[in-house]
Amino acid sequence: GFPVTIWGPVIPNNVRTVCITGGCFIWKSTDFGVTLTKSSGSIHADNHFILKSPFNNDLYSGCDGGLFKSTDGGTTWNSISYGIASTQFYRFDASATTLFRILGGAQDNSQMLRNGSSTFNLMSCCDGMDNAVDYTNHDIMYMCTQGGDLSKSTNGVDNSAAITQPTNVGDYWVTNINIHTTVHTTLFLEVQVESGVLLTAAVPGRILVQADKMGWLRA
Repeated sequence: GFPVTIWGPVIPNNVRTVCITGGCFIWKSTDFGVTLTKSSGSIHADNHFILKSPFNNDLYSGCDGGLFKSTDGGTTWNSISYGIASTQFYRFDASATTLFRILGGAQDNSQMLRNGSSTFNLMSCCDGMDNAVDYTNHDIMYMCTQGGDLSKSTNGVDNSAAITQPTNVGDYWVTNINIHTTVHTTLFLEVQVESGVLLTAAVPGRILVQADKMGWLRA
């Protein structure tokens, strides 16, 4: 969870109006917090704090999407993050066949692909975790979001390629992905399994899971 931040009054001479955050969104109240209305606009989820400008009535929120600003007392918010390097990455992988293709798993900002430019394109949703770029074909990429949800790209543009999810296994917040060093069609996923119980998973290819608290799936 996040620490709860309460800022008020957000409208001069109106002590009834406050903004509250402590989770995904920012909420505004005009009756001392008895009822709350979710703020609108393009504000990113997971807001951590609210601060008021010492020079005017503008409000600023720091969230997983960077820095956002409200000029109407917290009713609507807009990003002012352009040019600010605020994205946090869990993991990266780079192409072995072409320069400047980098795939990064970003905290609450999906899997992000840089392909020969200074910008990143979104490849998935949610929290981007580990990933792997096929060392024989840079358009083939594997990527996970939180909890081990697995997706695949075969066109280097999106993650719409078909891939079967592992079943009957628990998994970590960050699930590790590795491509076999000599057989590029073999993919290894690090997963959590029940102690002392052999589990199988339905993913392409044959599966080997160790009877341990941590094992590797071979796809």
